[in-house]
Amino acid sequence: MPRKYADVERNITKKGFQKTESDHHFYTYYTTTNLRTAIRTKMSHSNRGASDISDNLISVMARQCCLTRSDFCKFIDCSLSQVQYEQILLAVGKIKPEDIN
Repeated sequence: MPRKYADVERNITKKGFQKTESDHHFYTYYTTTNLRTAIRTKMSHSNRGASDISDNLISVMARQCCLTRSDFCKFIDCSLSQVQYEQILLAVGKIKPEDIN
């Protein structure tokens, strides 16, 4: 199911992603201890005027964030917390325990 552009942008920034402006909006993930990671996703400026982000782009963003599509949807719908996200990142080896302690 497509998601509203503004909702996705607002919710990922609430959970550790910080925006970097360029020809696209790049969002880099910072842990709860404010450590910058290599995890990033992007949202195109051209999509900003559109009200929805397509299912295909949601899937791409999920992969970029090291999540399944289902988990990414929970993340942007706020039923997956930042702490839970970091536990997933630990499990798949994208961050280390010392990165969040």
